[in-house]
Amino acid sequence: MRTVVTPTQMFDTFVWAIPATLLKGKMPPSRRRIIGLVGAALWLIVASGAFLMLSLWMIGTAAAWQLLFIATGITAVLVAIGLRVLNEVLRLPGAMPPRTPEERAVFRRFVRVVVAEVAAFMLVNSVCVTLQHVEFIVPLDVVIVGIHFLPLARIFRVPRYYPLGVLFCSVAILTLLVFRGGAHVGHAIAWYVVPSLGCAPVAWVTAGAGLREAWQTMVGLRPSLQGDLRNVDNTN
Repeated sequence: MRTVVTPTQMFDTFVWAIPATLLKGKMPPSRRRIIGLVGAALWLIVASGAFLMLSLWMIGTAAAWQLLFIATGITAVLVAIGLRVLNEVLRLPGAMPPRTPEERAVFRRFVRVVVAEVAAFMLVNSVCVTLQHVEFIVPLDVVIVGIHFLPLARIFRVPRYYPLGVLFCSVAILTLLVFRGGAHVGHAIAWYVVPSLGCAPVAWVTAGAGLREAWQTMVGLRPSLQGDLRNVDNTN
């Protein structure tokens, strides 16, 4: 008898080893939160995958080309999983409820963090260019990205963003300490490519945890939404 593996089983198998402490937030479950979790996961997957693939292309060795093929496959699989989860969320019964005052406040705080992050990019990059040390731009920008995850962990109540931010900063700082300025990895300057090599797996694991939380929250939320819809139909 042929065994059929469902997408749910494939997804659970993919992220089964992710620690439970990285999966759970404390914000009440809602359709909008699930969409936010999926959107954040997809952004992590695409952004980290793109920078990783660019770095491997810049390195240009035979091993780098093999890893580029693997990274492309992993990114494609994760994006497919994310789109599958998003599709299931959008198919939940009922309409999207209006934003609550708390959700509006969360969005405003998120915008402030993003604006601060962009301002930090502009300042740091301008200083590096002015001082003619453009080789510092990539690792310092990664530090900025890592730091910006720390307030987001509190704003969105997603604890896994804390280790994500710390690890991003650690990878960038270790790159500066371990590799001398001008050192190369393959055909690329190490400071340009090593941060992406270290950060992409961290981002992928975090994204996988986000997708798993979104899936599990959606599964738990669907019965209550269906019950609310039946109650409305009975009332009418």
